Amino acid sequence: VGVGLVINGRCVHGRMHPEGGHVPVMPLSDDDFPGYSWGKNSSPFRGLHTVEGIASSVALTERLNWDLQKENNDKNGEANDNYNLDRNVLSTLSDDHLVWDHAANALGSLCVTLLLTASIERIILGGGIM
Repeated sequence: VGVGLVINGRCVHGRMHPEGGHVPVMPLSDDDFPGYSWGKNSSPFRGLHTVEGIASSVALTERLNWDLQKENNDKNGEANDNYNLDRNVLSTLSDDHLVWDHAANALGSLCVTLLLTASIERIILGGGIM
C-alpha cells in the first residue's frame, strides 16, 4: 500500500518515500486475523494491524484462506491447511463480502491519518484492490 503526497503542487520527498501502508490502524472489533505473511519479518508491528497488513491484496487473500480454514475446522474439528487461494479471487467477491469491511476500515483510517497529519484537501484512491 503506497502513499504519495503532493503539497503546494510538489511531490513530497523526504529521507524516504512515504510508507503509508505501515501506519497502524485499529482493527474491527471482530477481527482475529493473525496478520499477513509478507509483514511478519519486514513490517513494524510484524504485519498485524497496519493498513498493508489488513488491506493489501496479499493480506486480503490470506484472510480469506484463514477464514476458510477456520470455518472448516469449526465444522469437522479437523485442521485443514489445504486452502491456497490466489489473489485473483478478490475480483470474484461480491461488494458486500465481509473482507471488504476490513479493507475499508484500514483505508478509511489511513485517510483520516493523512488528513490529521498533513491537513490535506484531496485524497485519490486507486490500485489493485480498487
